[in-house]
Amino acid sequence: MTPKLRERTSLKLEEVLTSRSRIRILKALAMRGPLNISEIKKCTRLNYKSIVKALEALNCMELVGETDHDRTRNFRIKTENVKASAMGELLERLYALEREPHAYEERRTCKGNMPTLLHTRSPPQVSQSRYKALRESPSMVE
Repeated sequence: MTPKLRERTSLKLEEVLTSRSRIRILKALAMRGPLNISEIKKCTRLNYKSIVKALEALNCMELVGETDHDRTRNFRIKTENVKASAMGELLERLYALEREPHAYEERRTCKGNMPTLLHTRSPPQVSQSRYKALRESPSMVE
């Protein structure tokens, strides 16, 4: 791990969103749950070095956690971290919009023509453990 990454522990949204590899990895982890590096490689089509570098940065930002399972390292989004949980939820919703662009319709509101999304179909299904973790963590939007 580089000294620069060791110093950085706070989450800066700009740092996460400016890296395509970090976004791809977070998206894969949000959609599929815990993955090892070879599974991340298949999902994201990134090379090993890029994945390791991005995972180090995400780990320093406390968005991704690492667990050892037998002889493999599995990575997951830290649901106990409110910011990481919110980021995972955002990526899940964006992925659902990519898959089904007509699942949500856009409507203008009275306040400054800000677009809002109305659900016309049910949102994507979430596993029981993921739902429980999301329910236990404090909600960002109520």
